[in-house]
Amino acid sequence: MSTILNAHEREDLRLSALAFLAACNTNAFTAGQLAAILRRRKAVEFVFTDADVESALVFLDGQKWATPLESQFGASKPRQATSAGVLEAERLGLC
Repeated sequence: MSTILNAHEREDLRLSALAFLAACNTNAFTAGQLAAILRRRKAVEFVFTDADVESALVFLDGQKWATPLESQFGASKPRQATSAGVLEAERLGLC
């Protein structure tokens, strides 16, 4: 279940997800994996759920900054930064 994030928090979560994916652009991560990493790194200063991260990743997919990869092990959708996503992260000074 998603939390009720305001627009600023949603943007911060999207940018934090993009920054991490761009920095690790040869790897792919599920929303659950990425959420755990962002929490551990204290990437944002508010509480969020794995569903909030999935929502952020769907946004990144829509912008063509991330792409879901097919998983042979189940229904999870690991995401990887695209070239456009890496360029956007660099343009924004995220990595």
